[in-house]
Amino acid sequence: MQKIILSIQSSRPEFIAQAFGDKAADLIGIMQASARDQERWANSVSAGSRVVEPWRTGFAVLGQFPEVQAEQRRRAHDDYFVPAVNTANNLALKSELGLALCFDIHVQDGGINNAAQSIIDDAGSPATEHDLRVIVANAVADSASQAFSADVRQRKLTIANGEGDCPRRAFRSRQLGIERNTRA
Repeated sequence: MQKIILSIQSSRPEFIAQAFGDKAADLIGIMQASARDQERWANSVSAGSRVVEPWRTGFAVLGQFPEVQAEQRRRAHDDYFVPAVNTANNLALKSELGLALCFDIHVQDGGINNAAQSIIDDAGSPATEHDLRVIVANAVADSASQAFSADVRQRKLTIANGEGDCPRRAFRSRQLGIERNTRA
């Protein structure tokens, strides 16, 4: 979010002003602040998992500008999709589910860390791609912070298997048009 907001501020500052009004300077200030200050601010403008007003409306307005949407797509492509494709290729994952798993790993975990890669390497050659996806999912969960490893495992295995229950919803890849076996 920080990169998107600062990029839009640089290229189209009127969008930030229009969306956030008298809070625009506060937003830009916090986007340039330390990670600790940003976390404190994020907690102060949140009630549970919801952003409070006037920030909620400001972000909704900002997200309606086509230029902001284009920047979001560009960041998702460059920062997450391209690295996910590289990871999938490095792991020899060929299915859409394999790519989806790698994309989720890059978005949620910043990629496969050294500990997870070591677990994957030690697993040898699995018989099927499904087996490999399960190994990758478990390796990422095993190398996550203990406080989050159960949630990470549930999410990653749901993607690796193409179905399962994540917190607050069931997931079935075929309902999203994601195939289990191959990708172009």
